This record gives sequence, C-alpha cells and structure tokens, in this order.
Amino acid sequence: MCDCAKEELNTQELYNELLLAKFDGDTTAWHVAAIGGNAEILEKLWEWAKEIQNKDELNKNVLLARDKMEQTALYVETLWNRIGVLEKLWEFDKEEKNNS
Repeated sequence: MCDCAKEELNTQELYNELLLAKFDGDTTAWHVAAIGGNAEILEKLWEWAKEIQNKDELNKNVLLARDKMEQTALYVETLWNRIGVLEKLWEFDKEEKNNS
C-alpha cells in the first residue's frame, strides 16, 4: 500500500494521510499495530516513517504519539505484557537517539 501511495502522493501527503491519520479514538496506525502486538507491522511503519519524517517529527509523531487516553505505544505494550513488541519499540527509540 505504501509503495503505491508513494507513486501518487508527495512526502507531505504521505506524512499527513498515512502515518498521522487518526482512526477511532485518535489512534494512529502505529498504535493499532502496537495494540495488535504486531512487531512486523511496527517495523514496516518505522521504516516508512524514517523515509518521510525528520528526527524531531519521528520522535514526536511516532515514538511518543498518544491516543485519546494519552497512552503511548510503549505504555500499551507494557500493560499488555508483550515483551517482543516492547523490545522492538525500545530498539526504535535507541536507534532514533543514536542518530540524533
């Protein structure tokens, strides 16, 4: 889907329409993947986000994104006790900080 969207949308449109789109409850695709416990989808979303966001946006809009209950994906995974996805989120955070 993202590859097809890249052909049709500019970078700003990709940013606004795909990565930051809000679903029911102000939930982004990032949160949906975290809630679903899907590390593979989180990994793919992370790779796409790195292509179109600068480091500040990546941190604010992906890693620290909050849903309407003010929960981050990291918090959700801690609540659900999903260590595999939690470790993946931690890796993303370390990667982002090492590239700053």
